[in-house]
Amino acid sequence: MKFELGARFRRAALSVVQVDVVASRNVVDVSNYVSNGEWSLLSTRVERHAVVYPIGPATYPDVTVSLHISRRVFYYVFNIIVPCVWLNLLSLLAFCMPPESGEKARRFVIFS
Repeated sequence: MKFELGARFRRAALSVVQVDVVASRNVVDVSNYVSNGEWSLLSTRVERHAVVYPIGPATYPDVTVSLHISRRVFYYVFNIIVPCVWLNLLSLLAFCMPPESGEKARRFVIFS
């Protein structure tokens, strides 16, 4: 699954004459990015927009930062689903053991 996250930075009360918001680069600096086991960063983008509202002739600039990320599917499979299934199988195997082995009684005493 792929996602696009965006953040918009602007000064709503000030026009381009008073404060001009500019993007210094077209991409986000990812030199301090720490990779994650759940998400992978695909691309980044920085865009500058100028909006003119119908209430007046002033132009209001903003900078939009977009991150394109995708979720690693096997993260959940190996870290959540496989351990849950494994523990359920182990608990079911405890009922298949013969009562003479004494393992079921010892298991009950240990965990209670």
